[in-house]
Parts: sequence; structure tokens; C-alpha cells
Amino acid sequence: MSVARPRLLVVSTVAVFPADNGFSLRAAELLPELSKRWSIVLVAPPGANGELAPASWGLEAVEPLRLAGRWTYLPSQYDTSGVEATVRACAARWKPVAALLFGGAEYVAFDDPAFPPAISDHIDCMTLIAARAVPRVAGVRRKLGMLRELVEVAAFERAVARRMRITLLVGERDARFMRWLGMGRGDVRVLTNGVHAREDACWERISERPLVVFTGVLDYPPNVDAAVHLARDIWPIVRRAVPDAQLHLVGRRPLPSVTELARDPSVRVLADVPDLPAELQRAWVAAAPMLSGSGVKNKVLEAWAVGRPVVMTPLASNGLEPTPNLASLVARSPERQAGLIVDLLRERGMRESLGEESLQLAKDRFAWSGIARRLSDMLVSVSLGESRTPD
Repeated sequence: MSVARPRLLVVSTVAVFPADNGFSLRAAELLPELSKRWSIVLVAPPGANGELAPASWGLEAVEPLRLAGRWTYLPSQYDTSGVEATVRACAARWKPVAALLFGGAEYVAFDDPAFPPAISDHIDCMTLIAARAVPRVAGVRRKLGMLRELVEVAAFERAVARRMRITLLVGERDARFMRWLGMGRGDVRVLTNGVHAREDACWERISERPLVVFTGVLDYPPNVDAAVHLARDIWPIVRRAVPDAQLHLVGRRPLPSVTELARDPSVRVLADVPDLPAELQRAWVAAAPMLSGSGVKNKVLEAWAVGRPVVMTPLASNGLEPTPNLASLVARSPERQAGLIVDLLRERGMRESLGEESLQLAKDRFAWSGIARRLSDMLVSVSLGESRTPD
């Protein structure tokens, strides 16, 4: 005799499908896994293709949200009344025992004592991102605008940290900052991103010439900054040591500031490739010289998942807890990062050993099924009233 699955209400104020960015990729992996244990009712805006979620996710029901305005992270950015009415109607109809809130939707639970106990999968601490961005903004007017946004985001995230039963971030740096915002009065935890790891590293697929690969959405400011930094500050040092090396910048929607980097004949920009893992398998080494942003860097996980070692900045290692050997590839200065890349290009044994260790770590710690299982256990806990009551 089958046991009925508990019902879960999932609310997002941004589209969860198609999986064309870091957030929707996370949702596209977590929701189908959760649907094995929960009957899920999804409330979210349709994606660019007009679809809320594919039938293959196994959701019980979907309810579309219609939101005006491009930005919907903060409730002050749009009229929230339609969202609140839709969510309350769904909660009353379906009677979920727990809720999972994405994309700045946490406010739907703030002032409603009848709302089911909720977990916020907040992913990144936007206050931390904004705080890091302010010093990089030029012009007094723009800087003042960023400061106002920083204050508003901090106030919202303080409320999230205090009022949610559990608030989840993908990296420990983000989680520490959210705990500080909540002044220790919230239950803030880390739930990292995941990846689908290959069975083996497929070294036979690498490029004949030494190849370094950087991946990411190439109109996203932190990725743009990193790509430009890699090509202009790190790559010339690598090329002096390994003259036949090539650099590929791989990702969707590259901005002109990225495409112009291909004026260097050793640099190629590959836009909208159909098979990202295949491009990574051609690499000898991957690079993630992140200067800004927050959260877990999927680019690192994706490279590890095909057995490629990654040279990265400390910012890019957030939430990953690399082994001591892989942590040796973390460096701050362009000179040190270039030196590590050169060592890996020159030393096949080191490259393959660290690549195999990367692949094993991806399998052991970052499988999506295990991450979804941990999230499901937390949802069960809040549905049973075992977590703390929010302020």
C-alpha cells in the first residue's frame, strides 16, 4: 500500500524554467528530486518560453504568477498584492504542510500566521553582493544609488533571516553574513549547489594544444570582470611561459567587453555552445579568477564534474570546502594564479592527479540527489514543528 506524499508549496517570484541561469539551474535540479518525496504545488512566473515547469518534474500542480517589472527581488520593486492573493488562494486550496520560497518571495509568509512553516532557499546574500559592488561603482550619483539599494536589501534580508524557519545559503561566507544581519536570531544554514559528475575524467578528449577554459554567463557582471581580468592580467604571464597555450571563454550572451578579448589570437570566445561538458573535457585546466559576486561558483563544480582541476581565487572557493590538494590551487594574485596554471599545463601527472581528485569530490559531496535529500529532511523537520519558531 503506497503512502501519500506530504504536500509542499513552492513559491518563486522569478521563473524556475528553463534552466538558463544559476538560480533556475538549482530549481531545475532540486524540484524533480523533491517531487519523489513531496507532492509539489508550484507558484511562479512563466519562463521565456511561456512554460512554468516541464511535466518530467512530476509536480502535482502549477499556478502562474503575472508580475510587472523587470526586477522582482525586493517586494518594493513591484506590486505584491497579486502574488500574495495567488499564494494565499493556493495555500487555502491545497493545504500544504510546508513551503519552500525562492527568489525574494519570503514576504508572502511574513504577516500570515496561517501560512505553512517555510524554508527560504535564499541562495546568495544580496547584501554581501551589493556591499562588494559599491566600491567598484564610478560616479557619486551611481554610488549613492547603490548605497540606497544596499540599505534596502539589508533590511529585507534581515527580516528574512529572522522570520523564516530556516534560511539556506549556498556558501559559508554568505551564511555568516546573513547570520550577522539577523543578529543571531535566525536559523541560517548552508545548502550548497550540486552537479552531475561523470564516471571518469576522459583525458583522451583533451585538446592537442594546452587549453585553459573559463565558463559562465558572459553578460553577468562578476563573470565579465573575471573574464577580462583573466585575459588581461593573468593570461599574458601564462603565454610567456607556455607560448602555444590557448584560452577559451565559454558562455551565453557575451558582452562586447568580452568578445573584444578575442583580438588576441590565443583567446577565443565561444558563445552559446550546445554541450558545455564537452568543451570542459577539451580543457587541460579550468580557471575561475572571480573578483566579485557571491555564492557557490557553478563553473568550478562543472569543471570538477568532468575531472578538470580549477585554479581560482578565494572568492570562487566559497562553499566548496576543497581538499587540501585542491585548496593549493586557490590564490589571490594574478602572478600566483598564472604560475599555478603554468605548472598544471607543464606537468601532466599533477594535472591528472588533481583532476581525478576533483572528480571524486564532485561525486562524493555535490551530487544533486544528496543535496535534495538534505533539503527534504529540513522540510520534514519544519513541517513537524521541530525547528525554531521565527521571530
